[in-house]
Amino acid sequence: MARRKIGKSVKRQLLGVPLDCILPPARTEVPIEEGQVKELAESIKEEGLLVPLPVRQEQDDPPQYRLISGGLRLAALRYLRATDQEWFGTHFEQIKVAVDVRPVDIAHAVLQLDRLGMKQIDIAGELDVTQSYVSQLLKIYRDGIEPLRAAFEAGRIKVEDAVGIARNPSSCQRALLDALGADPA
Repeated sequence: MARRKIGKSVKRQLLGVPLDCILPPARTEVPIEEGQVKELAESIKEEGLLVPLPVRQEQDDPPQYRLISGGLRLAALRYLRATDQEWFGTHFEQIKVAVDVRPVDIAHAVLQLDRLGMKQIDIAGELDVTQSYVSQLLKIYRDGIEPLRAAFEAGRIKVEDAVGIARNPSSCQRALLDALGADPA
């Protein structure tokens, strides 16, 4: 039972949220042209929002979600609300979003399931990730020095960079962290 609860806690969630709760991406992907926005807005009006917006939750109260990608879709939804409030209010009271899970949250679940004695292949199936990803996360925590784990936990270093550093002797890991500018010290 504990395993199922852990696995469920790190699965991507589909939610409906008000448009005002969705913040634009931290970095703009590409410049958005007005013609593209209008064209996509018409398509959304005809066919609906076919793919949920991928977001990461930024705060709980009030709920705020940062768009990961899909700035054009967000711009089109805002355009629809501004140009046709009645239609928008009828069709998009809530916007479908897919709340992404942070790698560190998946790592914590992997560690918990590993402590319960589960095999990596079973952990992967439980969390809906690859066995390779489970192995990489375990590598960070088993072979990485404390500053490396702290940098990963704080989101200052990507999984693949943390794994690459953890593959080196502990005597070299701090220098590699320094080179990436991720050492918290």
